[in-house]
Amino acid sequence: MDKNKPDNVIFEIRRHPFGLITLYLYSIIGVGVGVALIVFGANNSFDLSGSQRSLLILVMGVFLALTILFLLLASKIYWASKLTLTDKEIKQVIQHSLFNRSKSRLNLANVEDVTTSQKGIFSSMMNFGRLDIETAGEQANFKFKYCPHPDRCARLVMEARQEYLDNNPQNRQSIR
Repeated sequence: MDKNKPDNVIFEIRRHPFGLITLYLYSIIGVGVGVALIVFGANNSFDLSGSQRSLLILVMGVFLALTILFLLLASKIYWASKLTLTDKEIKQVIQHSLFNRSKSRLNLANVEDVTTSQKGIFSSMMNFGRLDIETAGEQANFKFKYCPHPDRCARLVMEARQEYLDNNPQNRQSIR
């Protein structure tokens, strides 16, 4: 196989949207409870003048704007993580925070096993789960949470590994 030949991408996946749905739901509940407490407390406990009501509305607007900004940043961070399988290697990018990202590469010859797990009713119904790619030796295993179609991805990884080993007999000898 020509080492200068570019990799052929078999798949590139990003996290399943369900992970964001739960974040959005918790944020909406939190904003709703916060606004309800402020409005209920302001109407029943305080005798507010017009300017005080305007200030309260401004504070609620700033709170809502900050929550929306937080959700936009969380969405950007969430969608930045990806797993790419090529005919030679697996590339993983995990975005931990806005300014914290880790990138890893794994040659297909170093893949030992691939496992998947789907826990709970939502992961089974919506077909997402965790994809674990176990490596030989001291290399870190790849763990990709909220993987869409994890069983199909695991099968494709193992098929790509087998094809890689069939086309590169020298790597087959090194892992036995």
